[in-house]
Amino acid sequence: MRNLFFIAMEYVPHGSLSSAYEKFNFSPYLRCRFMLDVARGMEYLHSQGIIHRDLKPANVLVSSFDPNDNVLCKITDFGQSRKGLDETRTMTMTCGVGSPYYMAPEMLRGDNKYTRAVDSYSFGIMCVELWNQHLPYVEVRFETQYAFAVGVMDGIRPEINDDCPQPLVELISQCWSGKKHKRPAFETIVKNLEPIVDEENKNLPECAEHVKERDPQDHHSSLNRTNTRTISARKKSKKSKSNSGTNSKSEEHHHQDDETPQDESAEVLLDDLSRI
Repeated sequence: MRNLFFIAMEYVPHGSLSSAYEKFNFSPYLRCRFMLDVARGMEYLHSQGIIHRDLKPANVLVSSFDPNDNVLCKITDFGQSRKGLDETRTMTMTCGVGSPYYMAPEMLRGDNKYTRAVDSYSFGIMCVELWNQHLPYVEVRFETQYAFAVGVMDGIRPEINDDCPQPLVELISQCWSGKKHKRPAFETIVKNLEPIVDEENKNLPECAEHVKERDPQDHHSSLNRTNTRTISARKKSKKSKSNSGTNSKSEEHHHQDDETPQDESAEVLLDDLSRI
């Protein structure tokens, strides 16, 4: 008989966060608890010098809906993770790793040197998705994949629902800053999230329902908005690039920090964002 090897893993009963919010509406407190669990997990990951590089609700598994449990969700899918350095130093990384909606501007530009701040950016986008309980950017229609990347580099971010607590809005805005050195480390994110969670807990009505089954039409309608704005962008021709000798700004966008795609490899990356 052949030797067989098995990996025994914890069973996580409720699937991913993304599939969970499609089926259920979560109380504000529970949504914030999910965020805090993820932030704590990322704080530990970064303390071990590891950059996740693909943080998103689909890569977070829900172990419990009970707010009395110590842990409600856990980070998974470390296939893109890399051993990195501290938050102030860079190392050479693979270009184009991650899911485009959650990729930091420096990754969309094709930079192959970046820091753990890319995870803070992804966390900010993830928090908006979790609070709104639908995919990010549904209010925007990007004409091309290139337009999406240019729009993000130009400072376009998903809309946050009006009922989101102001301290959480401010934290999310810091996380998705176009300037990576302004994004908070997860140690800071955890410290800022803890009082937000406490406040949401205080605001809970008696006998509050934390989980309600969601009408499928409710989720479907949130993904099919009519009041969307359209974003377009034109790529520079290779001829114009060679004539200019510098990285000129897009004719249709003024880029935040003049961070335009810097070389041919970046344009190839932007053309290949097939998962958008």
